[in-house]
Amino acid sequence: MKTVNEQGIISLRGHVVIRDVTSGEIILDKHNDINNANMIASIVGSLSGDTTPRKITHLAFGNAGSSITNSGAINYKAPNTDNANGTLYNETLRRELSPSDEDNKISTAPDINDSNTQDILIEVTLGYGDSDLSGQSVLDNSTNFTGDFIFDEIGIVNEQGEFLTHIVFHPIEKSTNRKLVIEYTVRIKVGS
Repeated sequence: MKTVNEQGIISLRGHVVIRDVTSGEIILDKHNDINNANMIASIVGSLSGDTTPRKITHLAFGNAGSSITNSGAINYKAPNTDNANGTLYNETLRRELSPSDEDNKISTAPDINDSNTQDILIEVTLGYGDSDLSGQSVLDNSTNFTGDFIFDEIGIVNEQGEFLTHIVFHPIEKSTNRKLVIEYTVRIKVGS
């Protein structure tokens, strides 16, 4: 009898693109970190029929992932993905995701070139005058990089409030003259 190695490999990789709709500029194009403890609990819970709800429900934004020195250098903190308690350093905004919401959408898509790969696609639009952005600056020219609408960290959150991912990046200001689209992809691949 021939033995077959049934061991599979699961890999997850996240990627974030932030675009300014007004100018067309790509402001951020970067890979993120996965919180392995929370991600594996979500995957195993879904597969086992665990009644603990763990589906992805929110995209969270924060403003304490980096700091700027007096000379203008940016220091980045490490993503909080080392344990199940990892969160954003300072969450300032959370958007609920829904397959039916065009501005805060979550969906899935297979990779047409690889049947072992599927993507979770999240697209959030921060519009010009969204009600949850009340108090943002009129122009994106702030010199204070600690405001509630200057983001330098984002994370995907599940129903339990657990962070599945965390990315830290250079500060990006959301002001009323900018419409930003955040495209957050988590690629899941099974097999080598």
